[in-house]
Amino acid sequence: KEIYYFNTHFDHEGRIARQQSARLILARIEQIAGPSTPTILTGDFNSGPESDAYRTIIANTNIQDAKLSTESPHSGPHGTWCTFDVKHGIGDRIDYIFITSSHFKVLKHAHLSDSENKVYPSDHLPVLAELDYKN
Repeated sequence: KEIYYFNTHFDHEGRIARQQSARLILARIEQIAGPSTPTILTGDFNSGPESDAYRTIIANTNIQDAKLSTESPHSGPHGTWCTFDVKHGIGDRIDYIFITSSHFKVLKHAHLSDSENKVYPSDHLPVLAELDYKN
């Protein structure tokens, strides 16, 4: 069985560029995977859940935000953006996992905030989802 996985990184400065990127990635998914192939879309969208880019993606009725559709409570901090230094805290949620809801059930969702010597390995927290494929 085919499953398509897409990853993206939207512009960090331009709101209009991010909204256009959302439209473009959805068009490419439609072109490559079509409407009936199981699809996972992940990445650094540099957009909060209240943004036009985010709303463009979830307006597609078959694509859902994995965090909002998990069966278990979300684990970890709400945000995903951070500096490398733990003492500066965690910022907004800008990294996502989206799934085609007709193909996947989200069992667990988490933002992993592990650090070593009070330093994060990246300026973004890893986003994890445990998915169950619906046959």
